[in-house]
Amino acid sequence: MRASTATNVAWTVSAARAQAALVALLLVTTLMLAACTPPIEGAARDCHWRVAWDPYEPYSYSAGSDLPLGFDIDVVTEVAARVGCTVSFEEMAWGKILEALESGAADVTVGTGYKNDRAAWSWYSESYRKEVIGLLVRSGTVADFPGTTVDEVLASGLVFGKTVDDMYAAPLESAFARYPAQIKDRVTEAENLQRLLEQSIDGFLIEVNVAAALIARLDAANAVEFHRMKFDAGTYRLQMSKKTVTPERLADVNAALQALAQSGWLERGIEAYGIQGLVKE
Repeated sequence: MRASTATNVAWTVSAARAQAALVALLLVTTLMLAACTPPIEGAARDCHWRVAWDPYEPYSYSAGSDLPLGFDIDVVTEVAARVGCTVSFEEMAWGKILEALESGAADVTVGTGYKNDRAAWSWYSESYRKEVIGLLVRSGTVADFPGTTVDEVLASGLVFGKTVDDMYAAPLESAFARYPAQIKDRVTEAENLQRLLEQSIDGFLIEVNVAAALIARLDAANAVEFHRMKFDAGTYRLQMSKKTVTPERLADVNAALQALAQSGWLERGIEAYGIQGLVKE
């Protein structure tokens, strides 16, 4: 969850995704075959991108191979091919990714929301997908926590678990400050799910497709469900270092993304990974 402002939207989530890794592997093969489309005319062919990434299944994750998998990984690989660049991947913690982009130690990262402060040292591509954040609770407890806003849900007594690296908008942080005894320290998403199952928290916010992958991996589909409170987390992009990526290359990247959207490539990838929601606005 790396976006800024959130608004309420309606959403339905299916958590069962037992064969997600197999689907992803098949998609990688398919997209590699589809990548025979020639690079954009005039695009330079002498660049190499160091792509920094962190685990965020189904968008970026490892399945035990040398190369990461996921929809965002497929997007950056295909875009690089179309603008004449090769790629290598390095897994990093999210904070380290931002440091590497700012210093020029990495060239590109994937699946990021636009932030004004980072635009001073980063280029942002056009968006290629969206995210929706949901409040995950134990099955059968939705009625215990009425409301459609964070304030209303916390007022009903919900104990909330914060997540490492999640960025909460100002209205959410204000709500947390009004109920400090109900807010638990930051842990990973997997640890939050464990806390939820152990009943040490009552809910936490998580991107709906990331939740589905985690739930399937831990076989917890019958134990949890989403509350009616959902947030549109906005659009997500490639983020590039201004130290190493030129404005001309950014223009080529945006042209490649436009071509992927117009050809249906993005939609096919979304469907192949079983991702719910729109690719972009």
